[in-house]
Amino acid sequence: NNNNFYLNASYNGAFGTGWRVTSGMSYGYNNNKVKYNSNDVDSNENAAQLKLKLRKHFSNYFNLSFGADYFITKFNENFDDNIALKVSNGYDSNIAAFYTEGDILFSKYLALKVGLRLSNNSLLNETNLDPRASMAYKVSKNSQFSFAYGDFSQTPVVDYIKYSKYHQFESEKAQHYILNYQFTKTGQTFRAEAYYKDYSNLVQYDTKD
Repeated sequence: NNNNFYLNASYNGAFGTGWRVTSGMSYGYNNNKVKYNSNDVDSNENAAQLKLKLRKHFSNYFNLSFGADYFITKFNENFDDNIALKVSNGYDSNIAAFYTEGDILFSKYLALKVGLRLSNNSLLNETNLDPRASMAYKVSKNSQFSFAYGDFSQTPVVDYIKYSKYHQFESEKAQHYILNYQFTKTGQTFRAEAYYKDYSNLVQYDTKD
């Protein structure tokens, strides 16, 4: 048996000289009641997200944007075998993130995007600083090469993190290197991509089973 609710709202607008603001909020509730033979598993999750982004157009060669995200999650799961075992698992998580990103157009052929994201995870008790950059070079009217690099981090999925009171998890991390070629014209698109991704701190099992 499942009950759920989701709501979101957003706002886009302009102010001052060349400034744009994008903001949003969302809230979700999810409740599951599962019965398997004599076992009962009840879980519920409340989650909310707040976002704010500011963007400034300085010239035809430079744009700057920066913003913040805030994620709030409360999850609880109760297991009852209706004989002798009752277990509760869950977590409260707050993630605050701040970021900035700049777009630089060197010429009509060459463009660069650089960014930096700083995040703090209260559940994992850690702070991450993730740099990202991409460069695109237009080789003809219809084609271009691009290269991107980025560091990314995320909280392990709920199936693991709900046991966080028994084990201190870490953010799962990845480094991405992506080389891309794209050719487009009316009615046709060709795209080729090569990438290398290096993962670390992935959740692993340490038992023989």
